[in-house]
Amino acid sequence: MRANKISRMLHGLSQGSFTLLEVVITIGVIAILGVVSFKISSIAVEVSLKSAERLLIDELRLAREWSLGGSGTCYGISFDPSYSDRFRRIKKSGAAIAELEEIPLPVGVKLSPYNSTSMTNFSGDRVYFNSRGSPSMAGSIVISARRKVARIALVPDTGRVESQRKGW
Repeated sequence: MRANKISRMLHGLSQGSFTLLEVVITIGVIAILGVVSFKISSIAVEVSLKSAERLLIDELRLAREWSLGGSGTCYGISFDPSYSDRFRRIKKSGAAIAELEEIPLPVGVKLSPYNSTSMTNFSGDRVYFNSRGSPSMAGSIVISARRKVARIALVPDTGRVESQRKGW
C-alpha cells in the first residue's frame, strides 16, 4: 500500500509540477538575465551621453571655424529653455539673427538647467564666435542622461571647449 502511495505521488509530479531544482535553475537564469540587461542599459546611457557631448563639442568647434572665415558673420548655437532635447545652429550678421538648423540630442539625453531660468550660463542662452575665434562669452552647458552628467565648458578668449563628466 505504501508503494502505491509513493507511485501516485511520483505520478502526480510528472503531471505539471516542478521540482525544487527546476525552480532554482529558473530563478538563477532570470537573475542572470536581469543583471545582463541592467548592464547593457547602463552602457547604452553612457554611449548616448558621450554621443551628445561629442555633438555639442563638434557644433561649437564648427561655429568657431565658420566664424574665422573673415566674412564678418558670427556663428554660434542657441538653447531654448522650453525644449531640453535640442539646440539650434545660428548665425548673426550685424543685429540680424538667423536660425540655420535645429539639432536634436540623442534619445534619453537632455539639456539640464544650469539654474532655475536658463539651460546654460550664457546670456540669453546663446553663444557666438567672433572673427578671431573668441566666444561672445565664456560659459557651460550641462547635459544629463539618468544619473550621469556631462558639463561642456567654453573657455574665454581662446574659444577652447573642455569636457567634464560626473557620475561615470
